[in-house]
Amino acid sequence: MSEEEEEDTFAEEEEEEAWEKKHKGKATSSSTSSIGACQVERCTADMSRAKQYHKRHKVCEVHAKAPVVRIFGLGQRFCQQCSRFHELSV
Repeated sequence: MSEEEEEDTFAEEEEEEAWEKKHKGKATSSSTSSIGACQVERCTADMSRAKQYHKRHKVCEVHAKAPVVRIFGLGQRFCQQCSRFHELSV
């Protein structure tokens, strides 16, 4: 292998490693078809068009801002500080 061919091979390997680092942990095209649904009971929001934040936390924009939602039969509210639902006191 000539020096020029070795340099090309090395450059290709570096590009591939950089791409893998950049895309590590991100969804692949095969897993994007299984876009999660909102966690709130009976919510039919289309999460395919939701912002990345809402997809990541599996909550639609309406329920992320709602004062009370039902999850597992309990009144809860989405906490934007910690990105979780907290049970509301009675």
